[in-house]
Amino acid sequence: VAVLLVIFAITLKNATGVLAAWLGARLSTQIAAELRTSVIRVLMSAGLSFHRRKRLGETIAIANEFPIQVQDLVFHLVNILALVTTSTVLVGLLFVLSWQLTLVAIALGTVCLILLRRYVRGLARASKTYIDLRLETNHRIQEALGGIQLIQAYTREAQIRSILEELIDRSRHVHATIVFQSTTVGFITDVLGASAIGALLFCAAFLFEPDRGQLVARLLPFMYVITRLVPLARLINLRRTKIVSDLPALDRLHEILHVEDKRFLVDGTQPFHRLERGLSLHKVSFAYAPGATFALRDLDLEIEKGSTTAIVGRSGSGKSTLVDLLLRFHDPDEGEIRIDGMPLADLRLASYRQKIGIVGQETFLFHDTVRNNIAFGLEGPVSDEQIIAAARRAGAHEFIEALARGYDTIIGDRGMQLSGGQRQRLAIARAMLRDPEILVLDEATSSLDNRTEQAIHHAIMDFGRDRTLLIIAHRLSTVAIADRVLVMEHGEVIEDGTPAELIAGSGKFAQLHAAWRESLV
Repeated sequence: VAVLLVIFAITLKNATGVLAAWLGARLSTQIAAELRTSVIRVLMSAGLSFHRRKRLGETIAIANEFPIQVQDLVFHLVNILALVTTSTVLVGLLFVLSWQLTLVAIALGTVCLILLRRYVRGLARASKTYIDLRLETNHRIQEALGGIQLIQAYTREAQIRSILEELIDRSRHVHATIVFQSTTVGFITDVLGASAIGALLFCAAFLFEPDRGQLVARLLPFMYVITRLVPLARLINLRRTKIVSDLPALDRLHEILHVEDKRFLVDGTQPFHRLERGLSLHKVSFAYAPGATFALRDLDLEIEKGSTTAIVGRSGSGKSTLVDLLLRFHDPDEGEIRIDGMPLADLRLASYRQKIGIVGQETFLFHDTVRNNIAFGLEGPVSDEQIIAAARRAGAHEFIEALARGYDTIIGDRGMQLSGGQRQRLAIARAMLRDPEILVLDEATSSLDNRTEQAIHHAIMDFGRDRTLLIIAHRLSTVAIADRVLVMEHGEVIEDGTPAELIAGSGKFAQLHAAWRESLV
């Protein structure tokens, strides 16, 4: 009977191992894929305030690498469950063979687990440190590559390289500690297991000393099962250390997937077709974080359709925040924004933003062709004639034609193969091609020479007829094309009027204009 039980236990052990391998592979890869998809969904739908406070390199690492670590964690967890199941059956078999020796074996095994506990805790601390170092390294590399021109211009290559090398070296030391501790867990388990078997043999000899025949009859199958259990215990501990090493990655993923600390926009239900009357803000206040100082405070404002409104003010005055709210990148904390009298929050985001063109001061272009960068964001096919017409209007056609492959030229990451002025003109062409109801220009001509700027201004004014233009400007030459100027300070509009009216006054805008005139002398 004992022999049959042993055969059954071995068969069960191998069958469980095969099942665990199949289930672990299927389940772990599925969970990793779902985690990565969930992270992407959160990152794409979270408000801009979340992205502006997160470090890009760290976020990329969490989204791209950490689901793979969780995949390994799930695989090891499934295998541990299988090993524990097999071990439980084997322990039950031990009770059948000798309950006295089984109790002794459980006591010895508990002592071994207690001795290993502190060792595994140290591994957990090292794993968390390694995760933090990896994220810091990824962030620093991303930052260094993004600012390589500035670093080289200021000859800081050696300094940045030294910082990166130090992080890499610290990561190497911590990772070596983790690998060593993970490997030695198996050796320690073997030593403790051998010691436990020796102690068990001593106890068996003491328990069955009066009957040597009974000792051999019970001890042989018992010890055979024990020798099957020790490798299982070794594997369980190895899998356990792997799980402990991967748990910090799960914590970081949870930080991304945790939605309570992020602003999410609730999509509206009403389609937006065109702007009929204008935009309005009613007692609007907004802060970028709970408890933070308001970036906009109690703002009332009306912007008529077809008008060109310039927004000026010092950095931090609330200009970009105002435009971001009008584009519904954020929702107000207090008050309401209305489009043609309808709450902006009631409009479907996609249909509203498809009617908006944006040209920012920091132009973003993709590692793609000129053609695809200009046509980015448009639904449906776009003809070459439409793309070329938009490029001509933005003053970009001539330099595009001079490129190696014209409109099919790959312009590099962020368009780095082009000059700042060329990138801005592509962005203006992209915005014009959308045929927007609302066109937002955030220092859109700051990288252009005066002659090109004037030509673009004429093109924008011609294009902007019957459209609503919002212009964030520092250069007063840009403000001159506006029908109306809003001067902002500390989140409030302190002056409002035509350029001529404000220049004739004695307020902030008149001072800015006088300083600008003096700088030209």
